[in-house]
Amino acid sequence: MSTSCQSIEKFSDTALNPVDTQGMVGFIPTFIVGRHYYTTATPHDGRLLCEREPENNHDGEAIAIYAEAGGHKLGHLPRYDAAVLAPLLDRNAIRIRANVTGPDNLQGRTPIHLGVFPAANFEQVLEGAGGSSADALWHTLMLTTWKQSNTLDAHSLVAFRDVVRDLAHTGKLWPETQLFYRLLKGVVLVREETERKKEELVRQAKMEEERLRDNQLLQERIASTDCEPVGGMLHYGRFAILPLRALQPAECLSLAEALKTSQASILQTCKSAKVQWFVLTASESPRVLATVGECLDTTEGRFYVGSNYLIYPQERRCIKIVPEADVQRQKIVMLKEMESTRPHLPELPDAATGFALFADGELFELALFARHANAAAYYSRLEWGAWQLASTLPPPDVATACEEITYARKTFFELDGHLNNKDYLADPDGNLLRLTLRPLDNPPLLIKEGKEEME
Repeated sequence: MSTSCQSIEKFSDTALNPVDTQGMVGFIPTFIVGRHYYTTATPHDGRLLCEREPENNHDGEAIAIYAEAGGHKLGHLPRYDAAVLAPLLDRNAIRIRANVTGPDNLQGRTPIHLGVFPAANFEQVLEGAGGSSADALWHTLMLTTWKQSNTLDAHSLVAFRDVVRDLAHTGKLWPETQLFYRLLKGVVLVREETERKKEELVRQAKMEEERLRDNQLLQERIASTDCEPVGGMLHYGRFAILPLRALQPAECLSLAEALKTSQASILQTCKSAKVQWFVLTASESPRVLATVGECLDTTEGRFYVGSNYLIYPQERRCIKIVPEADVQRQKIVMLKEMESTRPHLPELPDAATGFALFADGELFELALFARHANAAAYYSRLEWGAWQLASTLPPPDVATACEEITYARKTFFELDGHLNNKDYLADPDGNLLRLTLRPLDNPPLLIKEGKEEME
């Protein structure tokens, strides 16, 4: 049994019960109009009866709509439908029944599907009024199109209806011809819904494929950032630091290492009083990972790398280099009676390629690199931090710290159902180049992977 919210695609099977649908020619999507003149509610089962009203004072071709259960009147068919169907009903050429297909629209009209069934004189509908006039040719064309509608797609049927719309709407076609014009509208609805369902299945399959691919990539990224502690906790003011070693590092060199081994060189250019620095890498050199804070003691003085870069073999890359005198370091200002000496930043063990920073017992920052030199450069930035603040909670033990690190790694790469690419670099084989994250910060934004500068 149907309901008032029945969807279009179920009409041919369930909009009318099996006895009603047997032998149905097709259906016409239309509406009940004039609902505001009647107090009858839409029947729960959606089943409707149609009855001619030749005595109607406003329209002699009127067709009234009643609820099958109780027989209460709901309204009428629109005039343009009644004008086509009334002559055919009066000649006993067709029978019609209706079913509600949804709630009332904003205009107060109730959408229905009007099922059309052959009656005793249905052959008259197929034959038309006869003769060899242009109307007869249109009828033959419309009947042929309706019979072949199962072989045509929705776009073709809509295009055909557009061609004959003006003729149909001005009443210049026979009622028999206009009946098939309206039946084609029902065919189009079913065809469009079928095509929509196919497109939805394709979309869902694509989404599932993307989900599986993203999940695989997620697992690969989590594996690429796997790490282990190197020794115990280090302490620097309010911070507790756990040195880490990446277990799946990519092959690369820090910028300083590449320069020392002649795998890269630096060029300084001056143009319009603007100094630019370029890094050139050898054709057979490994990737060069330049890290913000990396110190370069050169013949032109001591400089620091100002941003993060991944430089590929045989590449010329403009990078940000900051003279030591221009490096902006934070200076801690204290009351004189509370003056104390800045503590010494503990050395990062040689085996460490990263570290986890804890403050007030929680993971504050996680940094992992492929090389110790990159980790050490990034680690040196801690000297500029607010080390003097009091810690309210003791640092976690190593085992608890490792659990927090594992949780942070697993949640970092998934952001609102999407893979997060920010502050993460890996080689094509999924080996880690660089990962930095702060779990306590706002969620990072998505950026595209590639050779772009990592700010």
